[in-house]
Amino acid sequence: MSFNSGMNKVLYILIMYLITFPLSVLSQTGTIKSNLETIKTKNTALIEKFPDSIKEHISFLVNFSEKDSISLIRQYDKWINKFPKSYVVPFAIGEFFYKNEDPRAKKYLLRAVSLKPDLDEGWYFLSVDALRWGDYDLNNYYLKKAIEADPKNSDYVVEYVGLLKNTSKDKLDSLYLDIELKFRNTEAGASALFFLAKKNDNIDIQRSYYDQLFKRYSISQPPSFRIGMSNYFTSLLNWGAYKDAFQLALDMIYVVDRNKLEWKHKIKVAKCFLDVKKLLAERKYTEALVMLNHIKLTDNLSNSNVYVQESLLLLKAEVTDLLNNTQSAYDSIVVNYSKTPSDRLRTAMFGYAIKLGKDSSWVKQEICTTRQANSELAADFSFQEYRSGNKVSLNDFKGKVVLLTFWFPGCGPCRTEFPHFESVMKKFSPNQIAYIGVNGLPNQDDYVIPFIKSTGYSFTAVRYNLNQDLKTFAGGEYPRNYLIDKNGRIIASKFHINKDNERMLELLIVELLEN
Repeated sequence: MSFNSGMNKVLYILIMYLITFPLSVLSQTGTIKSNLETIKTKNTALIEKFPDSIKEHISFLVNFSEKDSISLIRQYDKWINKFPKSYVVPFAIGEFFYKNEDPRAKKYLLRAVSLKPDLDEGWYFLSVDALRWGDYDLNNYYLKKAIEADPKNSDYVVEYVGLLKNTSKDKLDSLYLDIELKFRNTEAGASALFFLAKKNDNIDIQRSYYDQLFKRYSISQPPSFRIGMSNYFTSLLNWGAYKDAFQLALDMIYVVDRNKLEWKHKIKVAKCFLDVKKLLAERKYTEALVMLNHIKLTDNLSNSNVYVQESLLLLKAEVTDLLNNTQSAYDSIVVNYSKTPSDRLRTAMFGYAIKLGKDSSWVKQEICTTRQANSELAADFSFQEYRSGNKVSLNDFKGKVVLLTFWFPGCGPCRTEFPHFESVMKKFSPNQIAYIGVNGLPNQDDYVIPFIKSTGYSFTAVRYNLNQDLKTFAGGEYPRNYLIDKNGRIIASKFHINKDNERMLELLIVELLEN
């Protein structure tokens, strides 16, 4: 080719690049693949030589992904037959599947513990895997076996005591106090006190446990101490004990060896609440409202969040009402109640409504209008029901309220949420509400039906359709929850339910059924 012009030269270079580039890429890909096979071959030879070396199994397994599971099973089944007395071989592949939340973990872990009954990790992995199958009795049994294998492991003990749901309150309290005594100055001891504080409804008892948590763990500062003190601070503000919250924040700034910025932020928040209280006592309502409007519950610099939004909202509304602007106080409560209803907000809202001469029908209509204005039409879906194989569509539930949750069996927060959903669902007829659970991970399909049968949960379990554009239900986090009204509009989305806010979901459903 002659280069009569710059354009011809550029064209020649481009053609040669296009010809050679794929070859170079293929060459590199082939080299990488060849290197990987060489590594696998080397690791295979080492395992053949040292089958009980967990280190060699880890080096071997790190080169595999879930899509390689068939060849992996073939190889490990061969080794299990070749080394029938080795517990390490089945444990290695069992742990691999366990960490990938794969239902095939159980078979190999059971073989491992049968060969080595004091294999505490094997029993513990089985206990967690049992939760994915929905078998709480087996979870309990396997966890007891883990404790027997390693009675000094405080994590097993704390988790086991947490499973004793049918134990009397006094007995349970005694067990947690025993844990705190036996494992003092460890994370287990701190978590025991934190749990005792959280689960008590009596404020004085809560304070007592939190004070003990501060006194005993402010030096060692395990994670449950730090979380517990943040929780205590939030509770004090919600109880209106602003002075105590301020003092706690001051004490923490002196003792913590990290997260000092978080507690500096908390000092500012508590000081603001204290100053507002003083201004209200002096009837300086305008200054109090200005200060309330400047309280920042979130601080990006310290990554600190103070979860007292509802208390702050109610206090702002109270001061706004004192400034003879009851309508604004009422409007602010209606907007927030429409999103996250609670009995505290409901009481305040109807109180302001009475002052404004509004009856309950008027208030309910305003809530309905506000919710509709902030709603969106849900994308129709078509999922396959696990048990019957039938298609389930949103259009099948016209005229019903729909609770839709995206979950998967290996998701701990999902499993934690289900009992609270059930507590609410029991208050309504299946003729009124449809409860749909979408398993988002097809590789965990084998867990689903056993999970439903074992737990007795009432949701209709359906399989996620990977090829379906769900639009309004998009998002990768789990659990992911939606409440859809009788006309197919999403009224609430991406909320989470626990013991403290079951009432929120109940109120939403009741009011959607009424409308």
